[in-house]
Amino acid sequence: MKRVFSCLLLICLLLTTGCDILPTAPTQPTVPPTESTTKAPTTTTKAPSSKTVTVYLLEKIGSKDTDHVEFSYDEQHNLISAKRVFIEPAVEPEEESTTEYTDYFENPDEHGMPTSVRRCWSETDQSNTLLTYTDDGKLNTVEKTSIPFNGYTFRYDEEGRLIDQSYLVNNRAEWSLIYDYADGKLKAARCVDADNNPLYKITVKGGRITKEAYAVDDTKWHAYTYQYDDHGNISKKSYSTESGTVSTTRYTYKTVKVPADRAAYIREQQTRLTMIDQPLPFAQYRTK
Repeated sequence: MKRVFSCLLLICLLLTTGCDILPTAPTQPTVPPTESTTKAPTTTTKAPSSKTVTVYLLEKIGSKDTDHVEFSYDEQHNLISAKRVFIEPAVEPEEESTTEYTDYFENPDEHGMPTSVRRCWSETDQSNTLLTYTDDGKLNTVEKTSIPFNGYTFRYDEEGRLIDQSYLVNNRAEWSLIYDYADGKLKAARCVDADNNPLYKITVKGGRITKEAYAVDDTKWHAYTYQYDDHGNISKKSYSTESGTVSTTRYTYKTVKVPADRAAYIREQQTRLTMIDQPLPFAQYRTK
């Protein structure tokens, strides 16, 4: 079984003064202004647009009794933290092992997009990841280290759709997820290693990834399958083996209204930042 991990910006004030030292000209008699019947043109200041749009914020992945992630937001609906809990089951309840850490999304730019992610296992055990964006606010890189580069890179087409997401270690791609489009929809997706060997079999239906399967050995395959709600959000993920379905994970959202000019940034946070530096599967990294 090949495992692929992705274990995430003058004020210048010039005061000038001056005084007139030239002689003052004689005062001329004041002539009353002539009343005009022509009305002066008026200008109207256009009020800012108050249009809002609906955005779906991911609240939780999973449930408290299993592996789960809980997301928090500020008053402007920007993502500020993700608490992740991983539970290792055991035969006896007292032997159960739990790993927990929190990602804090910090140092927002002028659009509210965080430029760093601080992963905190404890007060002394922390790591930092830097985020960069394209000019239109799409995630560009997730940088763990700069020299050599370790992290993620993202590429988009002219319509802003994700076409390539790669995970690099020492400047070398460990794996790449490549998207192909036709007639405005996702047509196919493939995951390959550095030598272009396929790692996953990815099924696309109706413009969405519905299944990701990987080989355990020459004859056995394990798979993730996905269901979506009426708004195109992943609602359920199932993990199965040759023996059948092993686990099912549900996704919980809340509906909010945001200013139209902020919607693209909030959606980008939902599409990419909620899944930063998480293991497979890939469907969670949505194309738009």
